[in-house]
Amino acid sequence: MPMVPCVRCARFYKVKAVGVTFEEGFPTENGWRGYKLWAGDLYECEGCGAQAVIGVAQQPLAEHYQPGYVDRVAKANPVCRVNDCTGAFNPEKAAVLQGGAS
Repeated sequence: MPMVPCVRCARFYKVKAVGVTFEEGFPTENGWRGYKLWAGDLYECEGCGAQAVIGVAQQPLAEHYQPGYVDRVAKANPVCRVNDCTGAFNPEKAAVLQGGAS
């Protein structure tokens, strides 16, 4: 297991759960939607309670275009959805570039 320090507390994260899932989101013109389902291990800082999923697999468990994706995500009960795409389709970044939201 990796030793991951919490910068805020100067303590090491501890394993809280093994084999958790999280969903990666993808931005569209109408908001975010599910894109990929990933698995990893949930770590937590016992000092401040910050959490991180570490040891993420190289390949997703499922992707949005596959049959049954929505059901698979529901059964997996992800710990979170990560809506942090750095691609060109990010609506928030597009608005900033066009002089919209800041």
